Amino acid sequence: MARSEALSRPIGMLKRAAERTASAATHHVRLTIIVAIFLVAISFGAASALQMQRDRAHALQMAESFVGAQARTFAEQTAITLDRLGAIGRAYVEAVDARTAGALIATSESDRILNIALADADGRFVAAMRGDVLSAAPLPEILLERAQIGRTVIGFSDPALGRTPLALLFRPDRELPARFVIVLVEPLALLVHGATDSALAQPNGTALALSARWEAAPSPVALAVHGREAAFRRAEVAGSERLIALEPVPDWPVTAAISLRAADALEAWNGMVLLYLILIFGPALAGAAVALVLVRQSQAWAGDARSEIVPDPALLARLAAADARADQAERSKAEFLAHMSHELRTPLNAVIGFAEVIAGGLYGPTGHAKYGEYARDIADAGRGLHARIGDILEFANIEAGRMPLATRPVDVAASAATCAGEYRALARSRGISLETAVPGLPPASGDAEAVKRILTILLSNALRYTPEGGAIRVEGHADDGMVMIGVRDDGFGFSPDEAARAGKPFARFDRPGAAGGNGLGLAMAMALARRMGGALILDGKAGEGTWAELKLPRA
Repeated sequence: MARSEALSRPIGMLKRAAERTASAATHHVRLTIIVAIFLVAISFGAASALQMQRDRAHALQMAESFVGAQARTFAEQTAITLDRLGAIGRAYVEAVDARTAGALIATSESDRILNIALADADGRFVAAMRGDVLSAAPLPEILLERAQIGRTVIGFSDPALGRTPLALLFRPDRELPARFVIVLVEPLALLVHGATDSALAQPNGTALALSARWEAAPSPVALAVHGREAAFRRAEVAGSERLIALEPVPDWPVTAAISLRAADALEAWNGMVLLYLILIFGPALAGAAVALVLVRQSQAWAGDARSEIVPDPALLARLAAADARADQAERSKAEFLAHMSHELRTPLNAVIGFAEVIAGGLYGPTGHAKYGEYARDIADAGRGLHARIGDILEFANIEAGRMPLATRPVDVAASAATCAGEYRALARSRGISLETAVPGLPPASGDAEAVKRILTILLSNALRYTPEGGAIRVEGHADDGMVMIGVRDDGFGFSPDEAARAGKPFARFDRPGAAGGNGLGLAMAMALARRMGGALILDGKAGEGTWAELKLPRA
């Protein structure tokens, strides 16, 4: 009995408090509505903040995956290049005479190799391929000790060169008396130039080479790696946060780094914040406005400021109905894109069809030639608008993840040959040469339709911006972990400002004599490549053509 009384006492207190709260809410309707609107706004704000935080984290995660894949590719390509440069240095030491050595360099890596020198066991230079480096200071003993063990890469300071190139230091032959080969390399020729920033560093984090887009050199802590393991870091460089992917170069004591500013990775997310807030808070504010109007119309103020408001059940019912309509408006936004295609394209198809009927004179002549000309203009404009609406809806579906992708082995060479075949007749009609050089490639991991869509976009852009008499070439190759297929043209290329904006939504590059698109083709291609775990890399200088390469992981 005592226990029952102990439980009933707090329950009774809670019941009386709830009754007092309900009574106060009934007698102070306006205050109740204000508090309810405030709580609804807080709820919507909390929901939007959580969703925006998840979207932001997802955008950064996608950017991390992108720079990680690029860093692996950069490290593998750098290893191949350094092996080739080291072999050239070894060949120089073994050359019969100076003429043979000079010819060897001139026909191989003359744009990358600045000089090759030979040092004795004490680090003093005894021979050089170009110029006179014998006056340079001997190599430090600690470098010679490291070169005795294996390959070494350092920043070499030579007053005769007036700059600091990279130096590859190693012993050409461990069976002969100790001597060392040092190959001086132009550092910028080893870096990746594109939408991301690249760098080469020693394992302790000392920067050896930086691309031009870095605002400042990152700290050694940001570029240091432990052992030979890949790493990912976020670091502050010149006041801005950067995403940095680090990948050790195989068989060389060098780390390849690919970096992207966090602001660039979040640019698309930032562009959606205002629209997201409107979609979230619009229904809530509309419901609140409707509720206030209904309360003002249904309540009459009697007497002075101390008069009480008598609750009206009909008013409360209308308020509940308004809140339900606000919830329905929130659900309707999710159905908007699904119905947009039908609602816009159906009348547009009718406009195009009727314009073609008039232009073709299906039911007799129009009476004046201008009517037929205007009808053809209407049909052309309608088809152009139809294509642009399709591109915008397709891009929205890709960005929102509503376009399903089936990841399976894809014959990239066959897809490239099919797409090139579809455009060959159009290229021939414009006087443009379209060639393919796609050897037998291993299958890539991706979606076959998405790969064809990307190649179609690249070929369409190449045909649009390549002048008459130009050439387009589809090329493909593979390495240990990636399959690459690309389109090269000799069109207009990109200026530095255009290269920084290439691939962003609605970024258009007008060219003389070429009709520009809506700026979504490259953005869709890059989004599809990222969703398949690959990357689309663009390169090209103004007036020298463009190189667009799709990289996908092997199946």
